[in-house]
Amino acid sequence: MVNLAELRAKASELQQQGVAGEHVRGGKRFAGHRGQQMATDGSEEVLTKLLRFSLHQATAMDHLQQGAVVVFVVVHEPMQQKLLEQVQLWDQLLPPQPVAGQWVPHPLGERRVHPFATMMEQIQTLPFAKDIQPALKSLEALGQTDLKLNLGAFGPRYPTPKQGRAWVWEMTVSSLCQDSFRQHLFAIMSHLQSNRSDLLKVEPMRKGPQGLRQSLWDDLKRLQPAPAR
Repeated sequence: MVNLAELRAKASELQQQGVAGEHVRGGKRFAGHRGQQMATDGSEEVLTKLLRFSLHQATAMDHLQQGAVVVFVVVHEPMQQKLLEQVQLWDQLLPPQPVAGQWVPHPLGERRVHPFATMMEQIQTLPFAKDIQPALKSLEALGQTDLKLNLGAFGPRYPTPKQGRAWVWEMTVSSLCQDSFRQHLFAIMSHLQSNRSDLLKVEPMRKGPQGLRQSLWDDLKRLQPAPAR
């Protein structure tokens, strides 16, 4: 088996020999009369296939999300307000980038890191925090570099909370996530599964928009031809 060094050497050799050419994509294309015929005669069939494919893909995405995405359902309104204040502060402090190629870092770090630090700080104010102190303290002690590697993404599902409703934040756990980070997160989630809180829920991502998906399934059934009698 060719290793990477040998592969690079081969590429260099071919380049020096002038072995090069124009790459022509060989994929099939729909053009002219054939494309027009498909658009007029088979559009409903194609739409049905695309809709069925999208719905099955949505189910597969559910499985992936449930394994990688954690949601923080913030019900406590003072906590919502503190999170909103910090999101707005981050936006206000966004530095200008005056020179192309010379990136100016944000004074509060990356967008996903600062809100996560705020979330951990606010959880400390909740009544059940005393029961999960080791996990909270360990997460709060992480530096920005570690957090950037552990967090694939972290942010609210909607930019601002709605009056009288929970504010959902989504966290994607990075594929580079440390085992210790997962363990601390698990400790928090496990505690809240056993001791339900009316202020905050932390749990795996559930399925996507059920109402929309069911409506699309209904549309798909209507598009499919009735069985011959």
